[in-house]
Amino acid sequence: MEAIILAGGLGTRLGDKTKEIPKPMLPVGGRPFLDTLLDYWRAQGIDHFVLGVGHKHEVIESHIGNDYKGSYVSYSIEKELLGTGGGLLMAVKRLKTSHPFLVLNGDTFFEVSLKALAHFHEEKEAECSMSLFKISDADRYEGIQMDDSYRVESVLGRDQMQTSPYANGGVYLMTFHLVDEFVIDTPKKQSLETDLFPEMLSQGKDIYGFVSGGRFLDIGTPEDYARSADILNERKC
Repeated sequence: MEAIILAGGLGTRLGDKTKEIPKPMLPVGGRPFLDTLLDYWRAQGIDHFVLGVGHKHEVIESHIGNDYKGSYVSYSIEKELLGTGGGLLMAVKRLKTSHPFLVLNGDTFFEVSLKALAHFHEEKEAECSMSLFKISDADRYEGIQMDDSYRVESVLGRDQMQTSPYANGGVYLMTFHLVDEFVIDTPKKQSLETDLFPEMLSQGKDIYGFVSGGRFLDIGTPEDYARSADILNERKC
C-alpha cells in the first residue's frame, strides 16, 4: 500500500524551532519525528511513501533519500504553500497505482491499526475512512459529526466542538477516484479539513469515521511538542 505524508507546512507556531528545520524533522525522543511515522506505517505494510514537502524540503530529502529501510520514497515539492488540501491534490499525482491509499499528517502520530482501518473501509464501502479519537480538550481540533452508521455528516468548527465527542486524528484511507476528480493542473492553496472535506460531503461522498483508541500525539504547538517525547516513551517505541 502507498501513503502520502503531508509535510509541507511552515510550522510557524513553533517559532525559531522550525526556521532551519522542517517541522516533521524536529527531534522527538532523540530522533526525527518523521522517522517515527515512517517506521510505524512501514511496519504495517506501506511500501511507497509520497512526502508532500515544501519548507526546507532539502533537509528531509537529504535525511530520508529515496529508500527508507526498503520502502520507496518519492517527493511532491510545493514551490509555494498549498495547505493540506492543495498539497494532497499535488502529491496524489506521485502515486504508482489507483488502489486505496493512506493520507497522514506530518506533524501528528496516531496509533491506528491499518488492518482494522482497511477492514472498516471495505465493510462500509467507503470512499474515505477518517480515523477519529475521543476528545477531552477540544480547543484545537475539528470535531466530526456522524450518524449511527458512522457516516460523517459534517466537520465542525472549533466553536462547535462541544456537540461532538470525536476529533479528526489525521489518518485517512482514501480511494483514488475520490480525490482524482478534484485534481487540477495548477494546484491552489486549500485545506483538506475545512475546504475539501466539506465540498466532498456536500456532493454526497461516502466518508466514514473510524474510531481508534490508540494514542494521539501532535507536535504542532510548543506545549504539545514539549510533552511529545513523554508520550512516545509511554508507547515504548
